[in-house]
Amino acid sequence: MPAAGKEKTQQTERAKLAEEEQSLAKSLSREGGSTPLDIWVEHKTTRQAIFKGSVLVDILQFEPVVFAAGPNDDHWRPTHYAAWITPAYGEGDVRVVDLGEAERIDAAVAAFQAAFRNCQSGNAKVNPIMKLGEKVAEAELKTALADLSKLILRPIRPFMDDANEVILSPDGALWLVPWAALPIEGDRYAIEKWNFRYVTSARDVTLVQNAPSKNPPRIFANPNYNLAVSNMAAALLAVFGGATLPKTPTAKLEEACAAAGRKSQPGDELARRSAAAGRHGARSGCHRAELKALHIHRSQNVF
Repeated sequence: MPAAGKEKTQQTERAKLAEEEQSLAKSLSREGGSTPLDIWVEHKTTRQAIFKGSVLVDILQFEPVVFAAGPNDDHWRPTHYAAWITPAYGEGDVRVVDLGEAERIDAAVAAFQAAFRNCQSGNAKVNPIMKLGEKVAEAELKTALADLSKLILRPIRPFMDDANEVILSPDGALWLVPWAALPIEGDRYAIEKWNFRYVTSARDVTLVQNAPSKNPPRIFANPNYNLAVSNMAAALLAVFGGATLPKTPTAKLEEACAAAGRKSQPGDELARRSAAAGRHGARSGCHRAELKALHIHRSQNVF
């Protein structure tokens, strides 16, 4: 027990320590550490972490319980899906929407999956895209998606129409739904109205706060698949604006392959074949090395 008159001081210290704990947890999460599940996240904190113009849609699959049922009655009811729609702090109230029985919704998900599975088949007799063309196949898939949209998107539309981004945390079979492809009015798809971002739980919204990059975008197009090994470094330097390039794990392979190519002499059949093999190896090694270099620089936030 705190000493008399010290209660307020102790409460302030506890609040400060809790704030420091959450700040450290966020830092660990950004550095790739595991998300600490034992830290309680207040609802207000979640709302403050949602950017203006965004809305969090957190879906839960649950079994309703009737507490007023008699001792000989079944207290459990069929499994339902419910959605909590949470806007940014100060942009409206939190809404809870019962989406209905899970059995019906899961059946609609399964129907869409069956239709989409046929579109992935290599059998022209089964694949509607190959058999009927893209336009007809899209119409068939759209029918299955429209049934889903009526069940899971239409009930929550009134509470997310003013948003431009949907932060989505589904549950159960709803993870298998292509939410961005759900049809909406005017022969459009959901992706034409909202940007979609997925999180595993509302906690992720508060713990993962990556500031948008201030670097200008880069467009990669028109690749040179025949780029010589000797020109690779100059090409990468041109792309990354003079950034220091670390040696890739296949640098020695590139040098050996290039050397094999340089040793070939006219009239020397064996050397000619070695050079051809060297050039082939260099091309494969360089492509792998280039991809690795791009990955390294992306992870170093060169972009």
